[in-house]
Amino acid sequence: MTGDNVTIVVNITDFDIVNKLGEEPVSGEGHVHYYMDVEVPTTPGEPAVTDTGTYAATTELSYTWTGVSPGEHDFAVQLVNNDHTPLEPPVLDSISVTVEAARPEPTAP
Repeated sequence: MTGDNVTIVVNITDFDIVNKLGEEPVSGEGHVHYYMDVEVPTTPGEPAVTDTGTYAATTELSYTWTGVSPGEHDFAVQLVNNDHTPLEPPVLDSISVTVEAARPEPTAP
């Protein structure tokens, strides 16, 4: 992959994505956390959040990381309860992506 934007897209079944971030958990509903270059937090009852800039909480089925530096990066996604805690058992997936440096445009002679 070349460039500094990486878009992660998820396909979710048997789980309702709802805009109730920060509210009480309801079985079978919640939202998505996207992570970059961190270990996914899966401790039951603890918010599945990491440092600012390393995760995004959203109701969207895709998320674009911008300004990603060249090199290998690990991206993950996790379904979480309304209160940001992981499902039990955790539901997550991950992928490694190599971002190549943008090549300069050739100049005309």
